[in-house]
Amino acid sequence: MGNNVMKSAWILAFTLLSLEAGFAQKPSVSIVGVGEAGNEIPSPTITVAPVPTTHIMALSSLIVFEENSQTLPRKIATLSAQQAKTYKLERVAYCTDCSGEVLNIIGKRMATTPQENLVLLEQDAALKRSAAISEYLRTVWGIAPERITAKAQKNIPKNTVEILSDALLKPLLGVDTMRTATPPIIRFYSTAPAREENAAQWSISIKQDGIALRSPISAAGNIKPIVDWKINKEKNTIPPGSKPLKISLEIRYPTIANERSEVVEVPVNALTTRATHCDIILPFSPSETNCSDAHKAALNLARERGVLQATSKIAMRSNGALSSVPPGTPLSDSDKKQAKVQETLVAQRLKAVEKALGASITSGTVQPISVETENCVIIHIENPIP
Repeated sequence: MGNNVMKSAWILAFTLLSLEAGFAQKPSVSIVGVGEAGNEIPSPTITVAPVPTTHIMALSSLIVFEENSQTLPRKIATLSAQQAKTYKLERVAYCTDCSGEVLNIIGKRMATTPQENLVLLEQDAALKRSAAISEYLRTVWGIAPERITAKAQKNIPKNTVEILSDALLKPLLGVDTMRTATPPIIRFYSTAPAREENAAQWSISIKQDGIALRSPISAAGNIKPIVDWKINKEKNTIPPGSKPLKISLEIRYPTIANERSEVVEVPVNALTTRATHCDIILPFSPSETNCSDAHKAALNLARERGVLQATSKIAMRSNGALSSVPPGTPLSDSDKKQAKVQETLVAQRLKAVEKALGASITSGTVQPISVETENCVIIHIENPIP
């Protein structure tokens, strides 16, 4: 009897001690890196490299209207006169395709350079499409009608207006220094000890030198055991210096005291510049295959900026008019024929641009790209810095 009582006392004491130890445990967070291929990297060091980037955007000289329509195409971005007052070219300098902004870019340039005039050409002698463009520039941008001349010309494609003005169609230029982080993803593995009530909220804080790099990663309820921080998708969160990151997990409960994990440090290595990048965007009209004067002006600007060098690594990608048919949908004979036409267009454009570049193209692949870059050739140039 006495032994049984003693045994029960030991069991009770061990249980109480175990419960106490369980409640004494803290939340924890551990960290791995995730490489480009999705591979996990234990004990990662975040390497930050600045990359000076030049962005050159050619402006198309052709505005293609909808079939038999005299109103501005839906793709053209239109502003109110009030919005035009605060319009800045800088906001479109980094667009993947600003062909929809061409009238606003011309309007802004005409408003700030009163010596520049515009000539519009179209096939239809009625000149109603040119009139729609003139009306927009007049009412929104305040351009005097006498600065715009419209003419009929037989060799202009149907439903199209051609814009003549080298100065107003000069390529847009943007220069910036982007920073990239390696690995591009930091993965957090979080754990929380069992408690008598569920968590109300959890958050992971990320700080460098006592300053938060971003708002805490957080959500209501119990912790999410795996969370990814995609650093390069959030450029403003890339660490600015070489001091380590300090990361901690906090769990908040409805009534019991909040709990915080031990701080985990992640080393950061901030590099000096190792390469420069340049992206050149060349928009084409739907049936256009040759390089226009606007395209050549963009390439010449790249040469003037010194981004086209003998050691440049150059790659191109392009597509034609994007199909509305979802991927994987069986194609009709008509769709297959149209896809073949677009494939031929893309090949001709890539060949024309390669000839205009006069450089060896490391890859000229046809890749599906976003709707914003429909009928564009994108040239990516990388120059290593010795």
